[in-house]
Amino acid sequence: ALLLPWSSQRKIKLAAKLSVISPHASNIKIIQKQKEYTGSSWAKFVLNRAQELFKKQERIKFYGRNSKRLFKRRVKLLNSAAKFSQSYLEGANTQTRIYLLDMLKNAYMKLKLEIMKTPLPEGLTEEILVQVQQNLASMASPYEVLHQEYKNLQLVEFDRLKENPDRIGQIHNALKSGPIVYSTLIEDDIFSKNSGAPFDYIEFSNHLEKLRSNPYGVESLVAIEAYLKNKNQGRMASYFTGRILSVKDMGDE
Repeated sequence: ALLLPWSSQRKIKLAAKLSVISPHASNIKIIQKQKEYTGSSWAKFVLNRAQELFKKQERIKFYGRNSKRLFKRRVKLLNSAAKFSQSYLEGANTQTRIYLLDMLKNAYMKLKLEIMKTPLPEGLTEEILVQVQQNLASMASPYEVLHQEYKNLQLVEFDRLKENPDRIGQIHNALKSGPIVYSTLIEDDIFSKNSGAPFDYIEFSNHLEKLRSNPYGVESLVAIEAYLKNKNQGRMASYFTGRILSVKDMGDE
């Protein structure tokens, strides 16, 4: 159905629906390009990708040899993960935004703690030990600030749900449930095949699949035209009528 000459907004809405009911690469691709919430498939994609990026940076440990180079790499990957997440924050719904902010605040807290737990060589004098610890605290300070900022932003998002305390409780419990796969906390949108639609999009989409391999297949075009007429979709049927006539004219030349 995404092959039809519809507006971008309508195609996005349809792709969001089809990506849940009948996932297809073309539907998913359209959803992934959007920066604003289009439904559960969009939220799952954003959360999955964000969590992959945060896990990637967290795997970089910066103790021991080459610690300076490894730390720079860790920060660079963290910045990339943060940039990706930030690009979706504004357009996300409240639940998705809470989970993105959770990843952000936790990532900066973990980096801060890892800096403070940097192993120190034995035999340091008390004076030098104090100086090193102060340096580590200074090094970790910007990440503590960012942790607090994202924590506060998350509290603001929770406040948006204050009229729904049960929902707040569900999200809090989910975030305390141990190792989290954030995308699994998103419930699939529930669609009726005919909800908000004048015909069955799934059946219609299956008919259109035939045209991907042969866009000039008269048999497929005629079948779709007949289907649309049967569903009282005269305007859409006329589009395929025009395509049928165009293909026949090409054959007569």
